Amino acid sequence: MEKLRKSVQPTKADIERAATLFFARLQAEVDVPRTWSGNSFDDAITFNIEETRKRIARIEDQLRTNSFETQKLRFSKSSYEWVRNGEGYSYELSPPTDRDIGTWEGGRFSQITD
Repeated sequence: MEKLRKSVQPTKADIERAATLFFARLQAEVDVPRTWSGNSFDDAITFNIEETRKRIARIEDQLRTNSFETQKLRFSKSSYEWVRNGEGYSYELSPPTDRDIGTWEGGRFSQITD
């Protein structure tokens, strides 16, 4: 790779040769046989299964209790620029919250109250 970097105008063949050599070295570094001593493989599998079951239980609990930590995903400002670095306009928006219940009519949100 260093030889390729120093080359003023590398050819396609130079680049292909360097890439082939790079990936061959990378493969040799990571392609090593895995050895598992005793029950460590089974222990690792068991641990991952237990952690997955715990995570599923937490998600099921959130679904039952509807206790999600919601993230605001609505835009509160919209900007338009007719040409790059030119005059533009910004509009402030007031999106409803996750707890608001209502309907959209003619581009406006009408909240339903008790």
